[in-house]
Amino acid sequence: MRTFKASMSSEGLAEKIWQAWTKHEDYEEFIEDDEDRVASMSSAVEKLREFDCFIPLHALTTQIIADLERVRFCAENIECFKCYPFHCGEPLLGLHTLSSGLTFLGIMAGGDWERPIFFIIYYDDELRAYVPEDGNVWNTDTNEAYGNDNKKDAEDVEKRFPDAIVRNVANSHFEIGFDTILYDFDKMKQQIEREIVSGM
Repeated sequence: MRTFKASMSSEGLAEKIWQAWTKHEDYEEFIEDDEDRVASMSSAVEKLREFDCFIPLHALTTQIIADLERVRFCAENIECFKCYPFHCGEPLLGLHTLSSGLTFLGIMAGGDWERPIFFIIYYDDELRAYVPEDGNVWNTDTNEAYGNDNKKDAEDVEKRFPDAIVRNVANSHFEIGFDTILYDFDKMKQQIEREIVSGM
């Protein structure tokens, strides 16, 4: 179980994330093309909404990288305010504050060939990341996003999602009905509420 020490507004968390981005090694290259647009925006929330897919949210800090090590995935596509190209539902994407006072940024990330992973970024003396397992979708045997090993993915899907369509198309190729495997954002929210609690 983790704790957070103080309630924070959405703008406060967005500002912490944006500050971390300005210290990242890739920021200078980004700002060369968008300095005027960034300067015209008055809030950190507005900046995040505009540039979310350009920010390496999975690798903003060494702590976030460490927190996300439990699941391997490609960060080719990152979205937190819209779900294109994933089209997988958006109930927890973006900035949210729970009744406990925890404010977080909900994010989907994955490669074009992967079923994306949902994780959050929140603040507790430093930026932290958390990947809920309940209701999330990845191969819990290999701890990788679905899409990286057809055979092992099929075995895991048959175990966790027995209603999904899995059939042997060729010797080692399995077709998995990922459209039948749905994220359960209610379960993810409940796990976040159980696992990250106020330390005040």
